[in-house]
Amino acid sequence: MPNRSDHNTPSAGCKRNFFWGREKQMFPSVQLLPVSAGTYALWFWLTAPLTLSAGRLGQVRLGPGLAVYVGSARGPGGLRARVGRHLRADGRPHWHIDALTTRVPVTAVWYTPSAQRLECVWAAQLLTVCGATIPGAGFGASDCSCPAHLLALPVNALPLAWQALNRPAVLTLWALPESGGVGPAADTYEHIAAAESRTRR
Repeated sequence: MPNRSDHNTPSAGCKRNFFWGREKQMFPSVQLLPVSAGTYALWFWLTAPLTLSAGRLGQVRLGPGLAVYVGSARGPGGLRARVGRHLRADGRPHWHIDALTTRVPVTAVWYTPSAQRLECVWAAQLLTVCGATIPGAGFGASDCSCPAHLLALPVNALPLAWQALNRPAVLTLWALPESGGVGPAADTYEHIAAAESRTRR
């Protein structure tokens, strides 16, 4: 399992395994994502508090634990192109989420190919999960009336979050740490999600 430092960045060994250099940061496994339109959730594991500067929203403070950002892929290349853009974390910042992807690597991607835009539905469903909070009002929701599309959750809420979104396909990029409250329920999620992800490709 990759070992993370206490400042929310991968260790040097993990960089050699997962990255092609910062200037072309990319996960080869993004090629497993479909090129169709769909909705996605980017998961982040924070081992220490983090303060982001998110444009007009100002500073957004995240505590240790899980953060999830929900978005939709509608343009050319669909989910593969949009998520790939987030994973590269390069170029001029355009979205609120760029403030986070340039600081912390994405742990996992949950996704559902669909012509229907479900990001607001997903954000609302995730807010019903016990322990979910909004670190920054309006983050990622400048073009809708949602409270935010970036949420913070405790690690042990991960299985409930997955069920709340109707068990979307999962692309795991980093293993979650064994500590931090991950219990048998999370192990069950990991195995079921991995199996279902393979069958949906």
